[in-house]
Amino acid sequence: MTTSPPPYRPLLRDEFDCIAAGEVNASQAAAERELTENAIDAGAKRIAISLQPETLARV
Repeated sequence: MTTSPPPYRPLLRDEFDCIAAGEVNASQAAAERELTENAIDAGAKRIAISLQPETLARV
């Protein structure tokens, strides 16, 4: 029996700022990297990252 992945939603800015295993991140790129590493460590099979144009310039 195949199960569907759980639904996901974009992180709220406050959530994004608070995550990263309690580490202080100097940049949004560092936070994205930490979230991706956490997902891999948790066994994620797929990871989708979506950046807004104004955010892309900062990463």
